[in-house]
Amino acid sequence: AQVLSMMLAKDKEEVAIGYLAQQRGSTEVVRAFGAMLVADHASHAARVRTVANAARITTPTPPDVAMSGAFTQLSRLSGEQFDRTLGQTMCDGHRQVIETLERARPGLRVNAVRDLVDQTLPVLKHHEAMARQFMAGRE
Repeated sequence: AQVLSMMLAKDKEEVAIGYLAQQRGSTEVVRAFGAMLVADHASHAARVRTVANAARITTPTPPDVAMSGAFTQLSRLSGEQFDRTLGQTMCDGHRQVIETLERARPGLRVNAVRDLVDQTLPVLKHHEAMARQFMAGRE
């Protein structure tokens, strides 16, 4: 339940940040990255809910995104400053979630949850790599 709840909260935050990136990004690369975040994390949230329901695991409603430090910080920025902060935030945030899931995976007892983690990790690693790539292009 904890892993699924964490994933739902992160998905909700990433969708909101993705919309911000589409609105405030100063380059097409950043805006496209935002669109990818929205599509991938909205789809992932639906899969998390499906797995939770099938396994009869109750997950709490994720907290309001406005309470997220990353979202709050990014919502105050625009242009080049937004792009830089988004890139760093996405690199750091995705790395943390990847590490959390990799640590949790061996202890997961529900096969469907373990399978979901296995499907999620490559997508998160791709997001992190994309954020690093657009950060490298800014240097």
